[in-house]
Amino acid sequence: MPSPQVVNALRAFLREAVQNVLKHSGATRVSITVGHDQAGIGIEIVDDGIGFDPATVPAGNGLANMRSRVEALGGTFHLVTGGSTTRIRAAIPEVSLVSVS
Repeated sequence: MPSPQVVNALRAFLREAVQNVLKHSGATRVSITVGHDQAGIGIEIVDDGIGFDPATVPAGNGLANMRSRVEALGGTFHLVTGGSTTRIRAAIPEVSLVSVS
């Protein structure tokens, strides 16, 4: 069972992702997939919104906070956007699910 700190970090990550879709994307659909195996937890959020150019987006806290939460758990964060979709992937290794220092 993940520690309360890990659960809170993942909840905050997902909350921020959904808020970003609702506020900014213009999406009509969003898909959230969460998987768990011996390697850890994988999360993918995909929307059919307008996409954006990360280089031109005003510096806010949303994406930076999402990235830092995942990386604080020893995980990886990937963002692919443009055209008519945005895809965010996060992978948190199993070892990070046990405890957070």
